[in-house]
Amino acid sequence: SGRAVQTVVGPVGFATGVAILSQVASNLREDWRAIHWQIVFCGVLLLPLLGVKESPRWLASQGRKEDAIKIYEAIARFNGRTLDLRPLLSPAEQQLQADEEDAPPPPALSSSPYAELWVLKVRVIAQMLLWFACSFGYYGMSLSVGGLGGDLYTASLLSSLLEFPSNLTAAIAASTPMFGRKTSTVICCFLSGVFCIIEFP
Repeated sequence: SGRAVQTVVGPVGFATGVAILSQVASNLREDWRAIHWQIVFCGVLLLPLLGVKESPRWLASQGRKEDAIKIYEAIARFNGRTLDLRPLLSPAEQQLQADEEDAPPPPALSSSPYAELWVLKVRVIAQMLLWFACSFGYYGMSLSVGGLGGDLYTASLLSSLLEFPSNLTAAIAASTPMFGRKTSTVICCFLSGVFCIIEFP
């Protein structure tokens, strides 16, 4: 799905930043203060993002319709148009919301509410272990690029560039019905573990 592709392609920005930083550090070499100020300058460029408004659709979903209308009005003024303040919800959505409000309350949980949450517990634990393993392996390999030999900055640059084809492959696998996000995640983690064992016995 598109959401799976967006999730996988997102880290490309991180890899791009590492590649650029490797090149900048290679030019500045031992002057760590200059490298620090380069990073600070890049952070200053992101300050205008603090003025970005929330999504009107998200505001409407949270019941903040007045805030959503204000953003729509601001967009209309910027485009030199007048805004027709129609309801944010279509008639079909309004009817669906009314039906949900009139629906009977859900049945009470069993005497042991935790018994019905075991699936959620397993998924949360799996996510925690997955994040730990991926972060441990990713940053471990990133910090050990100096052991590859040759120039440290070149090794860091090549390591970050390798993430582009890997993210592209992961995006294709995650959007393929035959694999999906779960199967592709399991396969990638398994292969990563095998190659780490081979490389670092």
